[in-house]
Amino acid sequence: MFLSSPSFVRRVLNVRPGSALLFWLLGLALRPSPLSGQKPEDKYPVVPTNYGKLRGIKKGLNNEILGPVVQYLGIPYATPPVGERRFQPPEAPASWSEVRNATAFAPVCPQNIHGMLPAIMLPVWFTDNLEIVASYVQNQSEDCLYLNVYVPMEDAFGRVSSDGDGDGDDDDDDDALRGGKPPPRRLPPPSEG
Repeated sequence: MFLSSPSFVRRVLNVRPGSALLFWLLGLALRPSPLSGQKPEDKYPVVPTNYGKLRGIKKGLNNEILGPVVQYLGIPYATPPVGERRFQPPEAPASWSEVRNATAFAPVCPQNIHGMLPAIMLPVWFTDNLEIVASYVQNQSEDCLYLNVYVPMEDAFGRVSSDGDGDGDDDDDDDALRGGKPPPRRLPPPSEG
């Protein structure tokens, strides 16, 4: 570890001894820690799909509105449109036999965000954070037909998900969301003739 001693930090940063200790403690606090007793399958859940199994990653989101989620990133939804497949209608992706790692973003479609539109046509948050936005489009490829799926780990009432309360019955949750009102009725399809 490069922050192995306060003297190393002091030499590299050329700071006072007290400041070096502070940097060393900060580095110690920020270093990656083990999964804190979690089993890998708890942090990296695996789910089956029609094409094979996917391994996601549990993430806490740093805001007050959204709770923790399980992210499944870079899930192919079509065969890569490269080579002879370029400009052809999409085809289903090939299935996979091993567990597919879905913990990193796939490439985005080729694009240039600099100078494409006048600044007046772009949202303020976009123009104010152009460098942050640009960092998300660094990895570009024509092979970009991928989905990112975010699955909430808590329901609207803050309960940890599986089905809310774990009993397999969502009726109570559904009633609470509707405020006790009856469920909407579905109309039968129109008859032909």
